[in-house]
Amino acid sequence: MIRRIIFFVTCVLVINIYAQSQINNELDHRQINKKIARQARQEAIQLKKQGYLAVSDKNSIKRQLQKSLSMQSELINNNPKYMIVFASYIAANPTAAKLHSMYCARLELVEQIERQLTQRIEMKVANEEINPADAETITSIISNCKTIISIKLGNIIPTVDLYRQLPAGTISPSFKFATSPVDLYRQLPAGTIESRIILGYEANEAIKVALSVIQSDLNKRGNEVAEKLNTINF
Repeated sequence: MIRRIIFFVTCVLVINIYAQSQINNELDHRQINKKIARQARQEAIQLKKQGYLAVSDKNSIKRQLQKSLSMQSELINNNPKYMIVFASYIAANPTAAKLHSMYCARLELVEQIERQLTQRIEMKVANEEINPADAETITSIISNCKTIISIKLGNIIPTVDLYRQLPAGTISPSFKFATSPVDLYRQLPAGTIESRIILGYEANEAIKVALSVIQSDLNKRGNEVAEKLNTINF
């Protein structure tokens, strides 16, 4: 009888602790969401003052920023769930500005993938899961296959997609054809458009894409590292 009572009390305590933990997690989540909403609202006000507009009328600046900030706050095993990149570009029209800013963002995303994968490879070397020679082979392929990795990432929809028309006479850095300090800056013509975007891509998926490119390259070469790559958990 006493054992049954002790067992019952223990079960009740465990249930209560679990329930309290769920409540605390829910409260923390609500607090984070409130903080994100407040930050998104403040940043949206500042961006509007600077002349930025949302590319889509259906998706306000605040809503876009809130989504981006939420993605930045998500963690998996205390690591960011998403890779986040920022890019902006100035061009004569909205299409060209958006095209070039997306190109720059994708390049930065591939750079992030390279940095993260290199860090993971270094950890594998430190733990003696992979030898330094094989690690060097893999990292060299990453450097040589950045364009392929960028293509394999597929179509990426920006979480933040803004633009603004810059006032005539705006001063902008210009490193092309610069022969003196004066030439480093130029006045922009009227109607010049600045595109500003933020991309988010799930980190683990991005690593998988890069590894598939590396695996394919190794297979084409008939490199023995290809077989080892299958056995390594990145």
